[in-house]
Order: sequence, then C-alpha cells, then structure tokens
Amino acid sequence: MEGAGVASVRSGLRRLYEIRNDDGSPLLALEGLRGFSVLLVFCVHVFGWLLAARTGGSPDASSLRDFNGLNLLLAWLFLSHHGVHVFFVLSGFLIGRLLQRPDFRPREFIQSRLRRIFPAFALSLMVAIGFRVIVIGDMTVSLPGVVENLLLLNGIPGLGVAAYNPITWSLFNEVVFYALVAFICGMFGTGITRHWWQLITFALATVFLPLLIGYVDARFMLFFFGLWIAGRDARQLRDLAHAVPTHYVVGFYVFAATSWPARFVEYGTSIFLFGAATVVLIVKCCYDEGPLRRIATWAPLRYLGNISYSFYLVHAIAIGWLAHAWSPTANSVRTGSIVVFAITAFAISWIAATFLFLIAERAYFKKPGVRRWSTSIRVGASESGPGAWLTDVSRLSERES
Repeated sequence: MEGAGVASVRSGLRRLYEIRNDDGSPLLALEGLRGFSVLLVFCVHVFGWLLAARTGGSPDASSLRDFNGLNLLLAWLFLSHHGVHVFFVLSGFLIGRLLQRPDFRPREFIQSRLRRIFPAFALSLMVAIGFRVIVIGDMTVSLPGVVENLLLLNGIPGLGVAAYNPITWSLFNEVVFYALVAFICGMFGTGITRHWWQLITFALATVFLPLLIGYVDARFMLFFFGLWIAGRDARQLRDLAHAVPTHYVVGFYVFAATSWPARFVEYGTSIFLFGAATVVLIVKCCYDEGPLRRIATWAPLRYLGNISYSFYLVHAIAIGWLAHAWSPTANSVRTGSIVVFAITAFAISWIAATFLFLIAERAYFKKPGVRRWSTSIRVGASESGPGAWLTDVSRLSERES
C-alpha cells in the first residue's frame, strides 16, 4: 500500500511539473541542467545578500582574495555569476536545434516567443512593483517606469532605467538574441549553426558592432557556444562526451567559474573559458551515461528545471521579502542562520514559482496554434530560465541515435 501511495505522489508531481517522455533521449538531461542553472542564480542572490549583511557593504566589486573563512565560501557562491551564463548557452543550443527544422519561419517564431514569455513576466512584474512600492518603499509607481520595465529597457545599462525586478536584465539579452536569429535566418537561411565561418562572423558582429553606440556585453558570446553544439550531430557529440573524463569536466567547469572571481584572468577571457566549460558540461550530461547525466536527470532537479523560468522571476522577490522581515545585524548572520535563511528562501521561491507556473505558463500550451511547434521539438511548459522560451525537451518526439 505504501508503495502505491509513493507511486501516486510521484505521478502527481510529474503531472504538476510536466515531466514526460522518459524514453532515454539525450536531451532529457537539459531539464536538470536548467534546474542546476536556476539554483546557481538563487545562490548568487541569497548568499550575496548574506555576505553583504555579514560585512556591512556591497561585495559586487570584490574578488575572492578579499575574503577568508565562511565569507570566502559565501563570496565564491556570490561572485560566480554563472547561472544566467549557463542559461544563455542552453538557450543558444536549443534554439539552434529549432532552426534546423524544415518548417521554421522567423515571424511565427518571434510571435510564439512573445506569447510565451510575457504572461509570467507581466504577472511577476506586478508582484515586484507591489513589493518595491508597498513593502520596501524604495520605489514609486510611474507609467513611464512601468512601460520601460515592460520593454525590458532595464537591460541596457546606459539608459539608467530603474528596475522593479533587477534580475530581468537578462531577458533583454535573450530577446535581442532571438530577434537577431530570426532576422539572420530570414535573410540568409538557417544553416548558420553548421558553418564555422558564418557562426563566427555572426557572433563577432553581434558582440562588437554595438561598440558603435558605446555598448558591448561579452556575455552575448555565450549564445553562440550553444549554437555551436546545435550544429554538431549526435555522433560527434557522443564522441566528445566519451573522450573527456568526468573529473576533467567538473574540474574545468569549477576553474572557469572561479577564474574571474579569483582574478586569474580578465573578464572577457573568463567568458570564453566558461562558454567552453559549459559546452563540455552540457554534452557530457546529455550524451554520456555517467554520473553527470544521472544527476541531471534526477527527478527533483528536473521538477525545478521545468519551473525555472517562474522560479527565476520570483526568487529575488522572495529573498528580498525574507530579508526585509529578518533585518539582521552583522553579528547575527552566523552559520546556522545562514542555512535556515537559505532553505526558507528556497522553499518560498519554489512555492511561489509553482503557483506562477500554473497560473501564467501552463495556459499557453492550450491555445490554438501552439501544437504545430511540437512535431519534433515543442516549445513547452518547461521552457525556463532568464528567457522563458527555451525548448521543452521533455516533449521531444525525436530520438537521437
């Protein structure tokens, strides 16, 4: 009887979090990778705030060399700002695969993405405005400010737009990337991911042409690391996964994530290092049968991955609310309170994300016209991350062999 009860709970959770098609597809691991990515983002914000509370100042401009003991651990978790970076690589990979579909149409692609992302984003923005204006009281409501946030203009640092929910800066990068992909593919075709010179030219132009107006963001290069994965066939990716031992993959990733916080390399160089390390990590999780894939396909991590867009949108609000309610002194932020605070913030974020997912994400997939995208890769309920329009790999009907 107990076994049946556990099975019933597991089945209910799978339906709730849209876990389907456990058919051995290599790409099922991407659900867990999205969960891993949003967990990294959560660590950045929760431990960054705790570090600031302990030290009495912002650690933004610090390096790991400025800390020791417990503060060093908190600083590493905070300064390794790489959860969003993993999402960018995943996003490039999954959209690169979508480009290879014979029925890909740029205009329909953009329309689908806009219908997909804005319900959850708009609802979370309303919550963020209420939190900042009513609870914290550090901002006021203005029509221009709301419009600027809805247009994601807070993602352009030079404009100085005050963000009600600062973490939405990354959505601007994703929207720009998808608009560029749709434009380039509409003009020149969808073969860009398979041709090195086209991919490199596109990447360099995208990253460095904005210098003409005084803006550049090296993180944009990460999307193209994902496009590179999409341009390789399954055999090539399996060969790469089998060629690199697991401990090398983990070591390379940790070094890349630490290289900028420890100031081993310059920031731009760290982006290239991290992009390469993330490529190997994704390929290892998807195309190898070792421990990394088993971790990436662990059910709770997949649950988190499938609500990771909603989790991303609400977690900073949850952390801010809890921090406002606690208002600790530097001496009160000790190991025990750090653990309790982090666990509580995570639980609140997960619950809030689940509600947002059910209210603002699921309904999208019941609308007419959505299912035509599901013939081989469906853009579905587990799209998540800084850009909510990641491909729903749990519903892949294609099998790679």
